[in-house]
Amino acid sequence: MALTGYNSGKYQVPRIIATAGETGGQWQIQDPHTGRVWSRHFNPYNTDYFHPILLEAYSVVVMLVFVRDDTIQIKGGMNSDTSFSPLPVSELGTKYIIASCLPPPDFMPPWSKRYRSGLMIATHSRTADIDIIFRLETNVTYNGRTYSNGDTLSVRLDKYQSFSLRSSSDMTRTVIYATESIAVYSGTYDGNAFRMIEQLLPVKHYGSEYVIAINDPSEIRRKSNRTLPYQLQVVTDRSDASIVFNDNSTISMSNDGLYRKQFGNVDTIFFSTTRPAMVTLCTAGTFFYNDGLTIVPPVSLYSKLTTQEAPGTLQIVTDQENSNVDVQQTREHLSTVFSPPIKWKNVSGTRFKVGTLSFDRYTTTIRSNISFAVLGYDVYIIYNGGYNFRTYPDTETSTPDGSGIKLNTGGSLQVDSPNNAAVIVGVVCGIVIVALLAAFVAYVFYTRRKMMSVTRSAEQGVDAPPSASMAIYAVPDRATEGAAAEGTYTGLRFKATQSAINIVESTAAYEHKSTE
Repeated sequence: MALTGYNSGKYQVPRIIATAGETGGQWQIQDPHTGRVWSRHFNPYNTDYFHPILLEAYSVVVMLVFVRDDTIQIKGGMNSDTSFSPLPVSELGTKYIIASCLPPPDFMPPWSKRYRSGLMIATHSRTADIDIIFRLETNVTYNGRTYSNGDTLSVRLDKYQSFSLRSSSDMTRTVIYATESIAVYSGTYDGNAFRMIEQLLPVKHYGSEYVIAINDPSEIRRKSNRTLPYQLQVVTDRSDASIVFNDNSTISMSNDGLYRKQFGNVDTIFFSTTRPAMVTLCTAGTFFYNDGLTIVPPVSLYSKLTTQEAPGTLQIVTDQENSNVDVQQTREHLSTVFSPPIKWKNVSGTRFKVGTLSFDRYTTTIRSNISFAVLGYDVYIIYNGGYNFRTYPDTETSTPDGSGIKLNTGGSLQVDSPNNAAVIVGVVCGIVIVALLAAFVAYVFYTRRKMMSVTRSAEQGVDAPPSASMAIYAVPDRATEGAAAEGTYTGLRFKATQSAINIVESTAAYEHKSTE
């Protein structure tokens, strides 16, 4: 995760949030440059915060986050003003299209220093060569050189490095290619600091079916000088893409691959795209610290579980046949768990329905046996409920991403070619063989670990707390970097000298106190 903010003060302090449902959770944060590790544990229906320290004002810090299971939800941002759902390293991509969020010139707030679009890129465990192909209305200057529409900026980032760029021009439709998988963030600057930030989906996770449910009851946006504060943005890399709405109207996205439209505080929209696209929802410049940008999850990435710690109004989107949506909330420092009512309304002309759920600062866990999406609205932020990447991605790319091979942007393999057919058969056979070997190795390690677990249980006792080295079993992304000077600490493996490692073990266990 790449995080930015001020280096001091209570506003725009970078933070990582972890929330858990009924089973509690364990997670770890690691500074990949120093090797320092923080291990955290928190109780059921609780939230844990971690604030990285910025060494310089307006700088960017890259942190590694590891969770034990999928029930722990991770969020990133700056204080309560921004919130984004980070992507797992395995789901990062090598091709991105930027979606910015700038207020229209007529609605630029008078107190603003200067709104500018921001781009931030971060690498994980491998060096990446990156090409940024600009799509600009004006120009952008970087390192003493001016770039115009169609120009390419090439940079090389070492592992766990970040790159940031500010532009007075809207950078929407700017394309980014990389030789390795990278994380890309889009945001808005006001002066020298990010006002909002969101991690973007790579092209390989673009979708073709979307439901956007806006329900923002805040009086601030109602009384603002913008009658339609929310802007829907659809971007794609295909010039022949069209959008089909649930009223059967169709709009061509034309050659620039961009569609924008303003919406009010309460609106529900359904549409499908003829080509995979990314959809964002933004609002900017309506009030002081009243800005937001969020990814709208495509139907293909809907999940069956989310845990949120955020205020405002939640919109739950799911199939109309879904009658098993379980919502549980708990207040901070209280053990009482309650299930709030949900107001459902069908989306006309579709198979979907939208449930409205209003709440204050609770820890809210939503689960269902049918997938759903969440969009949240508050005075200061808009956010989504995360993604489920275990489903087959809705994409036109067939080349595996993040393996040092550039994306095949020309479409999928054609089976009618004898060479391609042979390749496919060979790949399938290879996968079967590797899967059998992996299953055998996994069984051996599973047997050994079960024996070791029984031995440890006998030595420590069944109710004994886990030791520091057993706190979390996740291991970080492992690139082929050589075995020199590698150390293993608290279940993590990284390249560093032992004398340079300063490990601090911190356990955050929160007790629930009942008022009954």
